[in-house]
Amino acid sequence: MIKRIIVLLLVLINGVVSDSKAPKVKPNVVIFLSDDMGWHDIGYHGSQHLSTPNVDSLAADGIVLDRYYTQPLCTPSRGALLTGIHPIHSGTQHFVLFGASPWGLPLRYRLLPQYLKDRGYSTHAIGKWHLGFYRKEYIPTNRGFDSHTGFWNGF
Repeated sequence: MIKRIIVLLLVLINGVVSDSKAPKVKPNVVIFLSDDMGWHDIGYHGSQHLSTPNVDSLAADGIVLDRYYTQPLCTPSRGALLTGIHPIHSGTQHFVLFGASPWGLPLRYRLLPQYLKDRGYSTHAIGKWHLGFYRKEYIPTNRGFDSHTGFWNGF
């Protein structure tokens, strides 16, 4: 399902950029992943306990993908979003990566920022990575991101 989302996103981006009537400037693409949240933890889903005006504004002006299944933990969720591969196939399905774990999201998978770079985008990640960093090949700036501000681990 996530792979379809990535393909759809890339098709939409390509369609907007290549359409002769479309502006020559590529649209900005911002993916906001918030894990470990419940359905009613966001204002636009009717939360009576939490105020989320900034998230609500982003949702109102963007596309909300809220009819897809996801994983209950951050490492499998992030891996699935970036690869388009279900965590059972990437080996990330069981739990989160611990700081000293000698593994990460397998390098054989191309990630979403690498596909975006193929289309001329600059790519930046903000927030936790949590997909492995025990070798330099696994860190975000070696997986397609031009820059990363945040933690490599889960905190």
